[in-house]
Formats: sequence, C-alpha cells, structure tokens
Amino acid sequence: MVDPGAIDTDLDIDVELQERILSFDRQLDRPYHELLGVAADADSKTIKRAYFKLSKDFHPDRYFRREIGDYAERLDRVFKKIALAYELLMDPTTRAEIAKSYRVGSSPQSAKVATAVKPGDAPHKLSKREMLEKLRRQVKIPDEILFERKRRARELFGSSRVLRHQENWNEAASCIRLAIAFDPWTDDYKEAFGEVLANLAQMRAEKLIEQAMDTSDGRSQKEALNLLEEAIMYRPSDPEIQHRAAELSMAGDDLEQAREYAERAVELEPEGAVYHLTLSKVLRRLGLRQQAQSVVQTARKLDPSNPEIQEELRRLRQRPGRSSGGMI
Repeated sequence: MVDPGAIDTDLDIDVELQERILSFDRQLDRPYHELLGVAADADSKTIKRAYFKLSKDFHPDRYFRREIGDYAERLDRVFKKIALAYELLMDPTTRAEIAKSYRVGSSPQSAKVATAVKPGDAPHKLSKREMLEKLRRQVKIPDEILFERKRRARELFGSSRVLRHQENWNEAASCIRLAIAFDPWTDDYKEAFGEVLANLAQMRAEKLIEQAMDTSDGRSQKEALNLLEEAIMYRPSDPEIQHRAAELSMAGDDLEQAREYAERAVELEPEGAVYHLTLSKVLRRLGLRQQAQSVVQTARKLDPSNPEIQEELRRLRQRPGRSSGGMI
C-alpha cells in the first residue's frame, strides 16, 4: 500500500509514476527475476526487453533538469537494483551461481521467508549478519558451504579491484557479478558494482553510437535507429543521442517519434541551437508552423549566423503548399 503522504503533486513527475516508484522501492528484496518482471527461466531477449522497459520509467537520468524532490534518491536506489538484476541474470555463469544460492537457501528470497515475523512477535528489522545467522539455523546450511562461497566471493572481489584500477570494466564486472552471486549479503560488492556499471554504460553507449553512425556496412536507417534507441537506455540524459535519433526518425518519416526525441534534446540542452533547429523542422513537417516559428526564433537567438537556421526561417515564411526545394 502506497503512503498517500509521500505523493507530491507539485513535482515534475506524474502521480501514477510516483506511486509506481514508491511501490517498487518497497519491494527491492524480491528475487532478481521478479524485480524485472520475468520468469525464473526467462531467456536473454526477454530479460533485456524487461530491463529496457523499466529503464524508461526508472532511470534517474531521465529526470535530468526536473524537480523530483525525494524521488531522486528513490529512483537511484530502485534503478541500481534493476541494473544489478539485469547484469546478474544476463550472465549465464552468474545466473547459474544465483540458482545454486537459491537451492542452498542463501538468496535474498530465502532470507525474506526466514525472517518473517511470527504472530505475537514484536517487529524487529534484522541486520544482514543476524539474517544470515538465522538462515543458517533454520535451513541447516553446512558451515563449510557458506565459508567456501564467501571465500570465493572475496577472491573474485579482490581480482575486480585490480581490474578496476586497470579500467578493464568488462572483466571487473564479470568478477563482481560472481562475487555477488556467491555472497549476496555483502553490500561492498554491490556498491563497487555500481561504479563498474556506470563505466560499462558509457562504454556500451559509445559502441552503439559508433555502430549506428557507421554507414560503411550498409546498415539501414531503421537498424541505426534501433542502435541509438539502445544507447539512449544507457545514456538517457545525452542530448546528442536524442538529437541523432530525432534526425533518423525524421528521415524515416516517423515524425511523432522524431518530435519526442527532438523535444527531449531541447529539454536536456536548452542552449543547443541545432537541437531547436531540428525540432523546428519536425514541427513544420507536422504542419505545426506557428510552433515551429517560435522554436526556430529561439535557435536564431542562440546562433544568429547559422545559415541552416536562416533557411528554416525562409521556409516557414513561405505559404504552405509552395515548393521549398525539398522535404527537409
């Protein structure tokens, strides 16, 4: 049940989404596949699709330049857990170790069951150490199994430190994934993984952008746009990716999608004259000439000598239906 007192209608985030964030934040102890809303045996495509869908609502960077109050902290907490679930489940080796953890009872899911309050008990929030000890007593996990898994986790985490120092983010991520799978209770591993994930996101986005912009392999506009859309999942507050996606959408005649990307680019970088120019072009082609004129006037103030902006102004001053030498 969401606390109505936590809802703030003055924030730049709609009430329905606030309720979703509050609800999600209260259920972060669920098993990883449940966090993503997929089956325990879901394939990688399903996991990836679920992650991208959740990213559209819960990635903190999507609220850049917006007033979201305490929801900034909640979104950060929620998205870190979503990203953790995605990374752990997408790696087959890590996923197998998580499955083993579930079987021996050392998963967060088992702890949730093990720490349930019995009738008549006074509410008491157990520490992770208390949780683990109670778990060991209840499900009789052999000490040697827990010791070995925690030892292996420490070794992997040590290796990840070296790899992070070398900025080998892919290998560092592999080591920390396994460390978390072997020992889900040590917060240091998850905190370190957050740093690695931030760097991985940058690397992945850059690679996707490079692939999208590479025309040497005959990639179609639709394929290039798909790559940019995936890059946006990793860097949603990058106005340049939004701008490029707007241009490709406009070239493919998906003007409503182009408008969404162009407006987002302008929102992220209000001083970007070229972003205003692209938005003006989209609005003009949608028949919204008055809005387009307002936008391109802003572009001209930002960059008075830009010839493309002058050309857009000329096109908008022409009467609708007259030839202007092309669609763009």
